[in-house]
Amino acid sequence: MGTDSGLRNPALSSCILTTPLAPMYTDIMITTMTGKNQVTLPAEIVKALDLTPGTQLEWSIGADRSLIATPQPNRAQRAAALYGAGRRYLRLGVDPVADLITERLQDDDTSINAA
Repeated sequence: MGTDSGLRNPALSSCILTTPLAPMYTDIMITTMTGKNQVTLPAEIVKALDLTPGTQLEWSIGADRSLIATPQPNRAQRAAALYGAGRRYLRLGVDPVADLITERLQDDDTSINAA
């Protein structure tokens, strides 16, 4: 397939959709941007990257003026990444939930007595 540089946008040389776990595809897939700046991702890319409706893409311009789209983690993936993150600050023998309940009860008692 030949390329006619007169038909290409000189500002962008290519679009790269990246994800750390997906293999790099070398097949050329061309899409057209609509008047509302929307594009349809090829089905092969959607399947290979396990993209679903609602997936957010981070867009950036590479050093070589390529367009880079990187899928962002969804809520469940972000929550899973945070799970247990505060455990390193937990001291042995300390119950932060019980401490919080006690603190809230004391605050309630203080506000009732002040009224």
